[in-house]
Parts: sequence; C-alpha cells; structure tokens
Amino acid sequence: MAGPNQYEEDGEGEGGSVKKDFDCPLCSANNPYDDGIKIGDEIRCFYCGAEFKAELKQDGKWRFREI
Repeated sequence: MAGPNQYEEDGEGEGGSVKKDFDCPLCSANNPYDDGIKIGDEIRCFYCGAEFKAELKQDGKWRFREI
C-alpha cells in the first residue's frame, strides 16, 4: 500500500525529478534520503533492508520496483 509521500515530488534535479524520502512498499517505513532520490537510483529501506529501483511512471507517480 502506497502512502501519500511515496508519490509526492519534492524538487527538481539535473535532468529530472528528485524525492527527499520514500515509503517502503513492503514494510511502510518512511526512509529519508538527504541527497535525494532520482529516477533510476537503487535505494534500500533502512528498516527491512529491501532494495528498490526508483522509477517515474508516465502518469507522474513514483514507483519503487523491488530488485
């Protein structure tokens, strides 16, 4: 289940969108990232350890695909 922050765009980076945090799709924990999350980044949930690839869907919503 996606939380409201999972799809919220926090800013613009070089060549695309940047998020400051994400809600883990597996354990729902909020994970702040000081450097930001950009499209294509591989990120890890600090709580359950699951790894995801950050993607932006055509409708503008963020998706975190488990890798």
